[in-house]
Amino acid sequence: MSELSTGKEKIYGKILLFGEYTILLEGNALAIPLQNNSFSGVLNLEKPEKQNPVWKEWLKYLQNLRYSQLNELAFDWHNFERDIDAGLNFESALPIGYGLGSSGALTAAVFKKYISKNQLDILNSDLNKLQKTLGIFESFFHGSSSGLDPLVSLLNVPIQITGSNTSLLPKLKHESSRYWFIVDSGLPRQTSLLVNKFRKKLDTDPDFEKKMQELKNVNNGTIQNFLEHKTGQLKVGIRNISSIQFTDMEWLIPETIKSSWEKGLESNRFYFKLCGAGGGGFFLVYIPEKEDQLILSQTLGIMNLVPSE
Repeated sequence: MSELSTGKEKIYGKILLFGEYTILLEGNALAIPLQNNSFSGVLNLEKPEKQNPVWKEWLKYLQNLRYSQLNELAFDWHNFERDIDAGLNFESALPIGYGLGSSGALTAAVFKKYISKNQLDILNSDLNKLQKTLGIFESFFHGSSSGLDPLVSLLNVPIQITGSNTSLLPKLKHESSRYWFIVDSGLPRQTSLLVNKFRKKLDTDPDFEKKMQELKNVNNGTIQNFLEHKTGQLKVGIRNISSIQFTDMEWLIPETIKSSWEKGLESNRFYFKLCGAGGGGFFLVYIPEKEDQLILSQTLGIMNLVPSE
């Protein structure tokens, strides 16, 4: 029996709390690990005939880069290929196409398993290089990747992107995340198509580009207020983000949640925002009051970002 079958290490998904789309405009971003067993996965082995063929396609893709972009990487290619032949699998509760970093968690799990400890220690001292390397691995799934999702899953800590700089943050206290929830739109989405549409709109619509620059500035300030625990200013910032996204990025909001999004803005009691690419999957909801949390739990089935303590 493979050592993969024992001591399974859980790898968690991630949430991009702030920075969806504006990160493409070199705006700041804040991503946190979803430290909830409901959104985690582990590597194991299953019968080879039941294995998803994507594993061998991924291996082939990476081997084509092995002596170019990955030529300096101390990665155990032999055992990775051996385990794939033996039925390597990622047993995951992370839904695909829902904004929780399913491919990032998979990438992190494989990277952590087959990278040499010494190499990982070296990369940990250079976060930008580690992120870039992880992005190469994950690019198979999306065509391109910033590497942020697998970086969050691999290190299991909040990560802030400020311009071109990547920095680790202390683990968020439960108090910092207890107002945040996710809600399932019931629809999957394809990130690349949505991002391409966003880029095209930026290039062809000056008013939209101006609005996105405004969103970037609001987002940057809201991240700072979040980290400094400025509750009043944070609420105003989140409301502004929610309003701009509802008005100017409406094609990313499915009908299944549009009315609830609008109700939150009108009542000024809770605020929806995109969770990554939008269009489907999960959406974020910021709900300050316990009473509203209970009501939306019954009507929308909201879920905590972190398990209750």
